[in-house]
Amino acid sequence: MQILSEARLCLAMILTVFCCVPAGCNDYAWEMFKENSLSPTPYMKAANHPKPREWPNDRLTVTWIGHATVLINFYGTVILTDPVLGERLGPPEFFGVNAGIRRITELPCTFADMPKVDVVLLSHAHHDHWDSPTLRLFDGKTQAIIPTGNCDLVSEGRFGKVTELGWGQKESVGGVEIRAFRVSHWGQRYEAADRPRGFNGYVISGRGRTVVFIGDTAFGDISPDPRATATQPRWLLTPADWSARIGVAKADLCILPVGEYIYRANHMTPEEAWAIFRTAKGRYCLATHWRTFILSPRDRLPTFEPMERLKKIAGAHPDNIICDEPGMVFTLSE
Repeated sequence: MQILSEARLCLAMILTVFCCVPAGCNDYAWEMFKENSLSPTPYMKAANHPKPREWPNDRLTVTWIGHATVLINFYGTVILTDPVLGERLGPPEFFGVNAGIRRITELPCTFADMPKVDVVLLSHAHHDHWDSPTLRLFDGKTQAIIPTGNCDLVSEGRFGKVTELGWGQKESVGGVEIRAFRVSHWGQRYEAADRPRGFNGYVISGRGRTVVFIGDTAFGDISPDPRATATQPRWLLTPADWSARIGVAKADLCILPVGEYIYRANHMTPEEAWAIFRTAKGRYCLATHWRTFILSPRDRLPTFEPMERLKKIAGAHPDNIICDEPGMVFTLSE
């Protein structure tokens, strides 16, 4: 089975070279191809290997799997955010195998290591958050909660129930309430040719505990700058009211993205993530969207820079930052 899987990946990579990196491809596509297929970037082994099947069901326990994938046991309700559990991202995908951007840090645990997942929580349809091969691992015992306009991307029969949520809408699963809120991002999976798609942040609450999850966001809202030209696009960043958007008195845990901030129209800096954490009156912060995939040119965003900057802005409060390596486990004290 392993040999077959490796053979399929090799064939997919060959097809990628001939089909997806033609002469004239855009600069970003070529840079990412070089970084992920031609680069000697070291493959980092996971130092931690959690055993979530053994976690107790009478408390809130989390582990960072990598990128925006976080496994949460919320007092017995198991939630998996933006699950991406393969060695590579799509596109492209050939024969059910992704042949795109590669993982640079080993998975700390596999799908087989996890307990039954009650809820898959998807923030938006970008390939580094919505991974089709991973979603095909689930069955009718799992519910999916997704943004509006994305039902066509969920394989039929893979989930027992699929619920689309718009901003401000809620869904209850067991003893947990999940509410969607507005973030500053975009949802199209195939850029301009795709249909409009929703994109959410989520508040997970129950048993007197609150978790805030954001898959991707800019710190403010982006609008075109009137001074922009066809050859020199420019954007204006309007501050967002994160207190109103998140809408909680305090958060026990904030799961926030801290990477890819060279793309300011769609992502935020570690300092801005910390500002949201403080606005939400967060108790603990779990940083995502770094150290897993190379999505930005390495000379502009070194692998470990996001966490270094986050710890610097945290200053005298480094203990507020949890799970700063994949596979680390944190249990909220009662």
